[in-house]
Amino acid sequence: MPLNQNDEIAYVTQTTLSVDDTKDIIKEIKLHFSNVIEPKKNDICYATTNRQEAVKKIANQCDYFLVIGASNSSNSLRLVEVAKNYGSKKAILVEDVDSLNLNIFQESENIGITASASSPEVLVKKLLDNLKRNFEIHINEGSYQKEDVFFKVPQKLNV
Repeated sequence: MPLNQNDEIAYVTQTTLSVDDTKDIIKEIKLHFSNVIEPKKNDICYATTNRQEAVKKIANQCDYFLVIGASNSSNSLRLVEVAKNYGSKKAILVEDVDSLNLNIFQESENIGITASASSPEVLVKKLLDNLKRNFEIHINEGSYQKEDVFFKVPQKLNV
């Protein structure tokens, strides 16, 4: 049944969609409907949003952009997509930092590195250590949105 332009409608978004894609979709919804109810809280994961924004800031300066994550992770794949869309010459998903062929960086001057929201920080450190053993590197850590959201442990698990 078609919706009337004045019908009250609501939307939610998938947490790992590209932030840009989500903005465009919401804009279209609001163009077609006058009575739109929005989520009370941004329903895109804060870590996903922060990482995508950080990638956008530096992608066009990178010969390579490495995203540490899993191939079945929508969040990881989106980060690779964002890096490519925002100007990185090459962007790849790194599932195993130990098996990454470092020879591909022989002609690179700037490499961007990020990790998906579910990838532990230790993998980023491990990748940097691998690069340090093979190249002279200078690390420029960009400014980013501080992630200060904490999740309360359910009482049943708090022993």
